[in-house]
Amino acid sequence: MDIQIALYDFAASAGALEGYAYPKVKIDPAYLPKWTDHLVAAYQELSPEVRDKIQGALDGTLGRAVRALIPVLGEDDETVKKLKSMISFRRDESLELTGRVVSGVQEASFFTGLDWVQEQCMEKLGFRPYPGTLNLSMEILVEGQPTVKDLRKQEGPKLIPPDPNFCAATVLPVYLGGVKGAIVVPAEDVNVHGKQILEVLAPLKLRDCLGVKDGDLVTLVLDRFV
Repeated sequence: MDIQIALYDFAASAGALEGYAYPKVKIDPAYLPKWTDHLVAAYQELSPEVRDKIQGALDGTLGRAVRALIPVLGEDDETVKKLKSMISFRRDESLELTGRVVSGVQEASFFTGLDWVQEQCMEKLGFRPYPGTLNLSMEILVEGQPTVKDLRKQEGPKLIPPDPNFCAATVLPVYLGGVKGAIVVPAEDVNVHGKQILEVLAPLKLRDCLGVKDGDLVTLVLDRFV
């Protein structure tokens, strides 16, 4: 099968499954085994290179479907297990983080505007970032919440530069008041901000769409795929 047709078929089926499951109403489990088997077979036919390019977006699509199906089918259902097998990383629980808006060093607009950053964010996160980031100071505002150091241990999609003069970064999908975004986690030795500062990118200018200014508190929900 032509790779473009195979990829289209797989993406259409995965997207349709999310649309069917995500509302969490009137789910008929009888439809799911064959649907899932078709997805797994189509996924296995894709080359490793193609899988790598679509994995970030796929994690979100299938992860949301799995979250919707678990209350109906249970964690140990074979359909749920098969869907999980196509998701690249998992978290045990959703994480909420609260930070205080601060001004940055005005370098993020250059980074987020780079062609390779724009393209890889689209492939792995499903959006092209607005030039610049929202900077949050993560001094402990909520007892027990993860620290920036904890977030560096989280797995997530990688932004890999074509030029070795640039550093790679991990991106952790988040939601801010219904807006999809991602925390950018650069290598610690090239971090231009303080150790307690997070940078968050999104397809929109977050200060405007959230209506926040320096000193305001913002809560992020780290996107739990599974």
